[in-house]
Amino acid sequence: MKKAMFTLVAAAAIMLCGTNYVKALNEITIEPVTGITIDGDLSDWPEAIPWVTADSLKGTNTTNKMKFKMGYDDKFIYVGVNVEDSQMDTTQSPNAWEKDCIELFFVFNDTIADDKKVSYSNGQLGAWQLRKVWGRDMTDFPGKGFEAAEMDIPGGFAQEWKLPIDTLASTGHFTTKTKFRFEIQNGDNDGEGRNGQLFWNSAADDQWNTILHQGVVKFKWPLAVKQAIAKASSIRIKANSIEFAKTAKEVNVYSITGQLMLKARNVNAISTSALKSGVYFVVADGEKAKFVIK
Repeated sequence: MKKAMFTLVAAAAIMLCGTNYVKALNEITIEPVTGITIDGDLSDWPEAIPWVTADSLKGTNTTNKMKFKMGYDDKFIYVGVNVEDSQMDTTQSPNAWEKDCIELFFVFNDTIADDKKVSYSNGQLGAWQLRKVWGRDMTDFPGKGFEAAEMDIPGGFAQEWKLPIDTLASTGHFTTKTKFRFEIQNGDNDGEGRNGQLFWNSAADDQWNTILHQGVVKFKWPLAVKQAIAKASSIRIKANSIEFAKTAKEVNVYSITGQLMLKARNVNAISTSALKSGVYFVVADGEKAKFVIK
């Protein structure tokens, strides 16, 4: 029995250490957001958008803490970052990646499997590495519409990012429009070179040119749905109701955050008088439409 048990343990160790082992990817689902001003002040983010801790450490420094939150609308990805740092880099290393900074990594390419170690050049395959150094403007890919702003806060700094989805996906293959690969890194320099890096998904530190160790971000409301809303032909939006050209077997009305607000079956119309002011989406037998209640 002992010999058999040893054999099983050894086999398991080989499987874990072999080249076929892939770290389980972190995964989050992000919500639609509105009214985000890119100024480094995170107070305009909805309280319902949760913080995500990035605590995969490479290096020896354990004094830093970093968390982030993400949202999106029809055109942009938004990222808010909060960094606690007791000692900022005042000497400013000549290498940008060795400064106190935030780096974002995206891959908008749904043809690449999660377990594939695909290499890329920045800006190709729908893959991007973007950096904002503390105390300096973001200079990556000028003219592409990437925005980032920063604010010093007690014990650290905060950053906000606004990134056009069409640009991120322009060099990739992004047809499902339901998810993308993502990583975030906080580089820490305490004045004598970079001594620590905090990541969300993996401290492998190869995300700058490979896809394998980036996590997964899902849209709560797929972009494909939002882009199809103008094509709905059998849905008629009225002042206090929604009418259908033929009997709808199933009707669901969602808020902009994806919350189910109304539900009906086998109807030719549904009342919207109970809904508060806001933006909503109706899905009726596979057709979709967006409407606004003022």
